[in-house]
Amino acid sequence: MPRKQFKADLDEAVKGKHSLEHVNNCCVHEDGFTFTFTHPTLESPVTITASVPEQSDYPTAHYYTLFCDDNAPKHVAEIVDKLGQPTSMTINQFLSHVSDALSGSSDSESDAEPLQDPNSDDESDDDDIYGEDFDNLSSKPAFVMPTNTTHANPSSQFQSRVCSDLKIAKDAGFKIAYFGGLLDNYSCVVSVSISARKLGISQEAMQAWRIEPSEYIILLLQYKEGYKTNEELLALSPSSVSAHLEMRVGASKNYKPTQDQVINAFTVIGTSTTQDSGSAQFRDTFISKPLKDLLCERLVFLVRYRGAGMSWQGAEDSYRLRQNNPDADVNAVAQHFEKEVAPAYPAVVTADHLNDRTCKTHSLPLAAMQFTLRHFVRCTEFCLVCHKKLSTTVEALKPYVCDEPLCLYQYMTLGFGPSIEHEIMHQDKVVDLLLSFCYSSASLGRLKTFPTGLSLSLPRSIALPIQEQVRHLYGTVAQPPAPSPSRLEGRLQARFDITKSEILFDDANSSCPLRKGDWIAIELPDEAGSPSFHCRIQDTLGPSATTGPLVGQVTLDSKTAKWCTAFIDKYNTNFDDLQDAEKRGAVQNLLALLPSIRKMKTYLLEQSTPDLSRWVDTISPAALAILRWTLASNRS
Repeated sequence: MPRKQFKADLDEAVKGKHSLEHVNNCCVHEDGFTFTFTHPTLESPVTITASVPEQSDYPTAHYYTLFCDDNAPKHVAEIVDKLGQPTSMTINQFLSHVSDALSGSSDSESDAEPLQDPNSDDESDDDDIYGEDFDNLSSKPAFVMPTNTTHANPSSQFQSRVCSDLKIAKDAGFKIAYFGGLLDNYSCVVSVSISARKLGISQEAMQAWRIEPSEYIILLLQYKEGYKTNEELLALSPSSVSAHLEMRVGASKNYKPTQDQVINAFTVIGTSTTQDSGSAQFRDTFISKPLKDLLCERLVFLVRYRGAGMSWQGAEDSYRLRQNNPDADVNAVAQHFEKEVAPAYPAVVTADHLNDRTCKTHSLPLAAMQFTLRHFVRCTEFCLVCHKKLSTTVEALKPYVCDEPLCLYQYMTLGFGPSIEHEIMHQDKVVDLLLSFCYSSASLGRLKTFPTGLSLSLPRSIALPIQEQVRHLYGTVAQPPAPSPSRLEGRLQARFDITKSEILFDDANSSCPLRKGDWIAIELPDEAGSPSFHCRIQDTLGPSATTGPLVGQVTLDSKTAKWCTAFIDKYNTNFDDLQDAEKRGAVQNLLALLPSIRKMKTYLLEQSTPDLSRWVDTISPAALAILRWTLASNRS
């Protein structure tokens, strides 16, 4: 019903039954509609596009996102931006709302009052910060983060500097908002944001990064002990910077997050998304966590190096050099100049405020936002963990890590990698294709990169060397590497009853060599074809153990003996210790142990909190790690 009503209302708008004087020429597109706005004060009609992402919520809980074309007058574009995201309006009401806003403000270029975000509980706007009459602002902070410091009364010089720093950022093309006692020298948060559509990011990249063009990329700077200028922060000792400044990066449908969203951004721990009611929540992006660590740990140091005449790249190289060798002379890289940035990036991305020598004082909020955009827009050029510039020539859509095993380990274990659960639930066919590619590459002996550094434990018998598919001049195929003599060493012999899923060791006086939760590989040499499969130990008692469901190519028939000889191989071999050919065999065989993508998707959809690591009796930790690595290492 909601979608039918939306379509019916949209049909009326297209046919011109809205009866609005200045709105005409409505036309439908994939998720909304486009219309033109005419007014006597405008030289030509302005085209405005509106989208309704959640049409199923129409007409009570939906919201509109809108933008105008690049040829629109500046004052019209500003009004459209300030309209934000109108909610819970029918199409006719929405058109009337937009028409009234534009008609009532067409004669004024910049004096229009902004339409506030309906979810916002803080009505201060960026114009309050750097207007001439800032002395009239309330002297009592409306928003105070925890602090134990008593501040002196702010001077007019301090207030002028705050206004100047933020005005510089606004003039550079960013939207500014603040929370707390900014001009009263109390704890406060400054928000610097920009529309994602202005960053020159391709549609394919936005889709891969799950960023909407209608969203804003937002940098939040929390000044815990009152606003600190660039010079004051640079004068702090390295250990005390974090006591004065913290930063967060996120995205929202509104350029200005709400007060609750800001508080949650700095206080909520262990969640990937800042919770808030409504559709315009301030949420983490795919790169928010790496950016938070980069900004909080390095930004002030990098700005200090920039003061010595270095480029951003030179400063980052100097920081890394000093971290690896505290006694190193950073002047060795002081003259390192960054290569020409691809011209495809807009000026707002390539601008460098700290390189402006005509500026007497620099604005840290602006410098921080420019540095954030450098690593956000160009994220595929940097390692997501150590942040060094990658030397790869591959033009990738998704960021990844460098060749350091520690970076891969942190990427996979600290939550920097993609959510495989989300990918399986929403792009199951793509996941299936990627796993098939990886499996084929390993089985043909062509896999060149491996998940090293992850401390993967697997059974030694699974690492069968794969025949190298290297053709010589006369068409012959290279012989497969000889199996390692140690491949079958360390196996345990026992008896296995498949009907009861029970393992029994012959020595009744000894305890079971297996532990609850262990994953093992079982081979039955007495059966036709020597079938093998994998399972998890559910419990142990004396010399026996009970297994979970069998995983793998189980081909046993009804004639299989209840108690048959079994060789047991524990998951206790380090993947990194294998030869390359054995690693390919291990990757291929571990992928073969995974359930089908359809089964994994069904399992995840049935869970309140989707997490494949909870499917402990079906997917081994090693197989799950290979699955994560396969998806994370694909950058296309």
